[in-house]
Amino acid sequence: MNRNTPLEDGDTAPTATARHRQGVATTLGLLPTIALSTAFATPVHAQSTSDALELDPIVVQGMEDEGYVVTQSNNRKSTAPLSDTPQTINVITKEEIEDRGLTSVQDVLRTTPGVTLQAGEGGVAYGTSPVIRGYDSNSAITVDGMRNSSRTSYEAFNLESIQINKGASGTTAGRSASGGTINLETKKALIGQDFTDTSLTAGSGGLYRGTADINQTYGDTALRFNLMRQTADDLDGRENKTSDRKGFAASVAHAFSSSTTLTAGLYYYEMHDMPDYGNAILDGTILGDNSTWYGLSNRDFRDNETRSGYLTLDHTLGNGWQWTSTLRAAKDLAVYVATAPEYSDTYGGVLANAKSGNRETKTISFNSQLSGTKNWGGVQHDLAFGVDLSREETFKGSVDGTTSNTTSTLFQDPDHPDNGMAWNGVLDITDRESEGVTKTTALYLMDTMTISPKLEFSAGLRLDIFDVSGARVNTAGRGEEAAYVDISEHQEFVNGNVGIVYHPTESVSLYGNIASSADPALDNVGIQTDYDSDAGGGDINVDPERTYTYEVGAKWMPNPDLLLGAALYRVEKENERAYDETTDEYYLAAKSSRSQGVELTFSGMINERWSISGGYTYIDYSADGGETDYVNGVPEHAFSLWTSYDVTPRWTVGGGAYYTGTTHATSTVKIPDSWQIDVMARYEIDDSTSAQVNITNLFDEDIYETGYRNGRFVNMGSARTVSLTLNKSF
Repeated sequence: MNRNTPLEDGDTAPTATARHRQGVATTLGLLPTIALSTAFATPVHAQSTSDALELDPIVVQGMEDEGYVVTQSNNRKSTAPLSDTPQTINVITKEEIEDRGLTSVQDVLRTTPGVTLQAGEGGVAYGTSPVIRGYDSNSAITVDGMRNSSRTSYEAFNLESIQINKGASGTTAGRSASGGTINLETKKALIGQDFTDTSLTAGSGGLYRGTADINQTYGDTALRFNLMRQTADDLDGRENKTSDRKGFAASVAHAFSSSTTLTAGLYYYEMHDMPDYGNAILDGTILGDNSTWYGLSNRDFRDNETRSGYLTLDHTLGNGWQWTSTLRAAKDLAVYVATAPEYSDTYGGVLANAKSGNRETKTISFNSQLSGTKNWGGVQHDLAFGVDLSREETFKGSVDGTTSNTTSTLFQDPDHPDNGMAWNGVLDITDRESEGVTKTTALYLMDTMTISPKLEFSAGLRLDIFDVSGARVNTAGRGEEAAYVDISEHQEFVNGNVGIVYHPTESVSLYGNIASSADPALDNVGIQTDYDSDAGGGDINVDPERTYTYEVGAKWMPNPDLLLGAALYRVEKENERAYDETTDEYYLAAKSSRSQGVELTFSGMINERWSISGGYTYIDYSADGGETDYVNGVPEHAFSLWTSYDVTPRWTVGGGAYYTGTTHATSTVKIPDSWQIDVMARYEIDDSTSAQVNITNLFDEDIYETGYRNGRFVNMGSARTVSLTLNKSF
């Protein structure tokens, strides 16, 4: 919310878009096959050496206030503006998240082209399990640039932005970043600012949500608090799918001097949303509709809890270089019983099969980085050199008693399941035991070299020392009595990237990039271990999977606030561990796969009233020399569009269209394509108060997201929901 004096009727005022920028964050891409006109060229920022001609910098209006146009990465390891980074990147700001009425990272990812969410992968309830460009990116989620390998739920109330780097990103993220990385930037105390922003939301399905964002400065110290509470009876319009969330975040920043600042923060999030695996499939036909929730209200539950804290020291050295060190500790708990619906010909109904999980992950991580600019031999180097240290330990138990006779967990009417039917089982949540400890030590160096105003090179190198000890793996086959062995793994691997950016004109950039990633076998100890069940214990002596991304393209800024981009990419994976549909297990077999495709992106403002953002992706995948030509749950085509228009300085209307193409659940089961249309309208009552209406899935279509790899069920999007939000600033 703006905090200027209230508007009077007839006053000349900035449009609502100037206060609520509606472009999606900067996404970089390339299209070398098209000729970009220079007739409408506007200046684009180009770094220069000390003795080179300097181009006029581009000025993006409103960047320091609220908006969707983003010029800088939210990851400290970046050494160039997004416009000069040779990689496709999406950044979604908190303003866009709020204006679209989204409440979780899952909501954001499901409408981002090139990103899909897995269904129940690794024994976790459907949630934040992303796949980028056809490759698993579960272990590549970072919080403020630091790894958070837990498969857990992420809320939006304490987020400043979400950044998605597409393509192998082992240099910045370390292990298992084959398809890309997702970095969550959290809100932090801001010295010199005082504000209190509140919002209250009421919506269909008994949705009630409240948030507060409070920042106060006291001399050289600032305090910030973020609060959230949400309840719902039919979350996403799915009958009896309840929601119960609460969250609290606090941070304090103190400036000891103009060059030294210490920031500390605490975060707590508790979520009890009913798990939702989607709708059952019968002979390729999806049962029920978008309002049908297949679950047992008196059996199913999902308890997620996250506690974390961090301490960051920022110090500017005398030569202008920046030294930053962060220590972060987190504990993520996930315990659940979820219904995985499966139609049974034998019983003539949908079985409410139980999936369960009981695990806790503790993570301690440390990053120390030195970054700055140095001129050597007439070349400007923007450098970042640092170390990453982490210790991750997962504790695993079980939820016993979920199995009972089939007749007591059978929905006899597949289209109208009785969520409240009696269930006679007794649940027993067992104690958790350590599943193994993962320790990582890494050194990295990033460098962006400005040769001239027209030409830049970038390079990065990272060494990871990866150790797993005490890992317990069940070697028994499906349906057999558990038989655990202890295994360990030690790997040392190097990842790198090399890129070039060329500016034929001030507003056009062409780039090319090669980057790599390495995925060790015991990457997800206690969550999902890609391990041959026929092997014995001891050291795993198999090389990591290796992934290489090749990307070329172009970007064009026809005006200072609008970025158009396109990219051609190819991802190649070697030594890939194979999945067997019949046994539902992974094996340490040397396979290979590749995905290639096109990404088109647009983000920003067409003019001062009209904002637009979105993109299109096409993916062509093959594995094992063409034996498989699809990725489970990943559509060949996907499209996203969000646009808004300021009808008057007080009224803004907007809408979005999201398309998900046909996907494969198995080699024989296909999930239909679907469209989702969303709309919104906002009225600025005065400078500190606004009212906003959001309608999700306006035409109440069945939205199909991704099918589980056994072809038994498909995850569904939201039914039509309506919400009214009142925002007030003090």
